[in-house]
Amino acid sequence: MNSNLTLSSWDTSRDKNITVTLSGINLQTSYWNINDLNLQIFKSFLHNTTLEIYKSTKNELSVIVSNSTIKHLKGSYIDLKIENTFITNHRTLTAALFSVNNSKVKITNCIFSDISVEGQNATAVLKSTESLVEIHNSTFSFNSASRSVFFGNKSQILITLSIFHDNRAVYGGSISAVESKVSVVESNFENNQAREVGSIDDHLKSSLIANNCTFLHNCVTAEINESIGGI
Repeated sequence: MNSNLTLSSWDTSRDKNITVTLSGINLQTSYWNINDLNLQIFKSFLHNTTLEIYKSTKNELSVIVSNSTIKHLKGSYIDLKIENTFITNHRTLTAALFSVNNSKVKITNCIFSDISVEGQNATAVLKSTESLVEIHNSTFSFNSASRSVFFGNKSQILITLSIFHDNRAVYGGSISAVESKVSVVESNFENNQAREVGSIDDHLKSSLIANNCTFLHNCVTAEINESIGGI
């Protein structure tokens, strides 16, 4: 099934809590523009689908992705929850799976594996700007990108009980942060590789706190490491 669709609330001043629910949907190629609507995606296959979510009201939009596959989701001022989702064998030239600005993101019980983004300075799974990000009990493995698997810019990031292994990137094999606060608790980083900083690249006014974590066999491939900070 192929489709291009624009969905918008007809009166956002009156209808602030409208929710669109997609359940059991199989879309091969589509582009969806979601305006001022809450969105729920359950048990759907949207492998080649791009969702762009915008808001014109002051209310934060709620977006839930559960047990589903998606190509790209981009949004601003959203409360994004990604749960019980397994995405693998994904290839793209440009954008991360999830790109958010001024948003809240919570990733729980997810697996992201064998995701490759080849564009210049690109991120594989999540790119956040001025956002609050939580990642719990999730696995990121065998992903590759020109920047990192997860990039945080001016964001607050909390990672617990998660595993990052065999990821490849240029800046931080797993995580790259700029002007961000990163806290990692009871998580493992193993066999990650980058040209600069093997596992977590925290620089340019960023801070990193790691408690009860394991860092094993993460490596830097550059002959001369010019990175600033990181693990």
